[in-house]
Amino acid sequence: MNPQTPVAAIMTTNLITVHMDDRYSKVEDVFLSHNIHHIPVVDQGNKLVGIVSQTDMHKLLDKLTSKTSGKSYNEKLLSSMQIGEFMTLNPLVIEPEDTIGLAADIILSNKLHALPVVDDGTLVGLITNHDLLAFAFAESTTFSNEEYSET
Repeated sequence: MNPQTPVAAIMTTNLITVHMDDRYSKVEDVFLSHNIHHIPVVDQGNKLVGIVSQTDMHKLLDKLTSKTSGKSYNEKLLSSMQIGEFMTLNPLVIEPEDTIGLAADIILSNKLHALPVVDDGTLVGLITNHDLLAFAFAESTTFSNEEYSET
């Protein structure tokens, strides 16, 4: 893996996004239907304002459950909550021309699973642990069949 490779080379650009006033139920549907773990939250101009993760949703459920002493919580109330009430505001970001090495350092040192990529505040991509591992694996040394042939 060349840590000097720009983030733009491996970031995901075809992103599903949501807005702060979208409801919990919409986010839940997006997570389930697209099999993703992080959703950037943008304003009307596609400027990044936050990120919501499946972990954020689990923490919210845990919080609501503990407040009700393990009893059932009001699902109608939960599904009507807006993302702005439980998302991570102003997440750490990286720019497309920054290096994969820097992205890996930020992700590892902050125990993140996803890092939004912005250009002048506008969301242009997302880089995840999976992206970094896939890049490292693709760039790893390959061995010829001769090295593994039986003698």
